[in-house]
Amino acid sequence: MSIVTGSPKEYICAAVLSALALTLPVSAQTTTHKVLSKPAAAAKKVAKTGVSAAKGTTALAKTGLSKAKTAAKGGTKDKADATETAKSGADTAKNEEPPSETTALQPSANLAGAIASYKQHPDPASFQAIWKELHTLISTAPASRAAAAVVLKANPGLIDLGAKVDDAAGARVWSFPKTAEAEAVLVQWQQAVGAPTRTVVGRGRHKTVVITPAPTVTRIQLIPLPATIAFRDAQIVRSGGIAPSKGKPGHAESRSLILAGNERGGGTIWVMAYRPSADGWTESPSTLAGIPPYLLQNVAGHASFSGNDLVLSLSDNDKAAGYKIVLRYVDGKFVVEGKSEEGPAVAVMQFMQALQQGKIDLARAWLADPKLITIPRYAGLLNRPAERPFKLIPMSAPLLSGSRFRLMTFDKDDLIVDVGKVKQQWAIKAIFIAPPDPLAQKLVGTLPAVKPAGEKTETPAK
Repeated sequence: MSIVTGSPKEYICAAVLSALALTLPVSAQTTTHKVLSKPAAAAKKVAKTGVSAAKGTTALAKTGLSKAKTAAKGGTKDKADATETAKSGADTAKNEEPPSETTALQPSANLAGAIASYKQHPDPASFQAIWKELHTLISTAPASRAAAAVVLKANPGLIDLGAKVDDAAGARVWSFPKTAEAEAVLVQWQQAVGAPTRTVVGRGRHKTVVITPAPTVTRIQLIPLPATIAFRDAQIVRSGGIAPSKGKPGHAESRSLILAGNERGGGTIWVMAYRPSADGWTESPSTLAGIPPYLLQNVAGHASFSGNDLVLSLSDNDKAAGYKIVLRYVDGKFVVEGKSEEGPAVAVMQFMQALQQGKIDLARAWLADPKLITIPRYAGLLNRPAERPFKLIPMSAPLLSGSRFRLMTFDKDDLIVDVGKVKQQWAIKAIFIAPPDPLAQKLVGTLPAVKPAGEKTETPAK
């Protein structure tokens, strides 16, 4: 029997280390005996290390228990994770935007030479050389993967010619709106090669499906424009596909490239649609077949995009004020928005229904200033017969915030109505009397009418 002398703490430490020494190899035991011969401070440090290790083991055990409980919950979460992963991969596969790396580029000497030649002899033929060199530049690495701003910075001659690059939500459209000799736009997009790959990770209820997008290549196409057209904007619009179900046939996702511009000098709106094909983008007149012809003929204004919607801001050639027509992209073609059921239009429609029904107090409830009720009264719009409907046409927004509408009465006077928020509620802020407008009379056949007087009206929330 061996006797260990010293303080109680030293005795405990020595006992712990002696027990450890029994389970260690000879070399490790030798190191242990050296520790026993050190002062008590070293023994205390070793003891603390052992306690910390014990706590770490306990925490590890708790972590393992937590993971076991999570796994025991069933396969519902795993299925959800797999679905989410699959959706994420599908969304990535739909991303056709050209890459946007910000690495600096070397300027293109050939492009600079083509620009210099055009400046000496500006005509459509010399500008074709610019299109050719720009096509070559952005179709090869590293420019094919560079951000448009990087390409422009490396080639300042493009900026001198007024180059414009539009993000068309799936493609880039290079254009020179200020240069009449351009007569074209250059479309750059990424096209998938092959099909996405599907990889299954894990087994059983822990299975996860990972979808990797198909590899893509850079495609570029020069689309000629009429010589009289100045390009303005572009967008790729989509309508979602529907899978067949219960015997009903489905249809694939519809996608169109829309180019918009104006006639040089006159300002008439110009819109053209293209569909993807094996040869690139081809003209698609059917996409615009649902738009009334008079909206795109002899009407000044401009076209813009709001998501998939095509917004036409129309005005007569001699008028600054105009109307805003929203064209919805539905099943591969644009149609005129047929109804207006929310937002500021509701305030105007409810106000006019109350007037039509002779409910003056209810009509005043929609007014920011109750004195405005005298204007429709002067125009003879109180107790109007139900067989004489109103027509509501959205107009260009006023200078201040809010919305503006023309209320067509089909009588000697129309009303111009401004609507805005008052205490977080829509209210009519201003009413003006205006003579009938011939352009508005052309539009009324496709725009929403105010409900007949017999239908229910609402009281505005205060």
